[in-house]
Amino acid sequence: MNEAPSTDEAPHQGAESVAERLHGRSVAVAESCTAGRVSAALASVELASQFFCGAITAYQEQVKRTLL
Repeated sequence: MNEAPSTDEAPHQGAESVAERLHGRSVAVAESCTAGRVSAALASVELASQFFCGAITAYQEQVKRTLL
């Protein structure tokens, strides 16, 4: 029986899965409530710079309107 990943490992494993499915494409993210956790998980994958362009984490409405 497979054991569920710990809460610390789950985001990294999800990011690895995303990286495997990109097939030469790239990804960037915009975050608010996640406080940068999605971008942190993507950046934790080996060779992330080959597929991860970057992220914007915006909380204030004006910042969201301006940047996004």
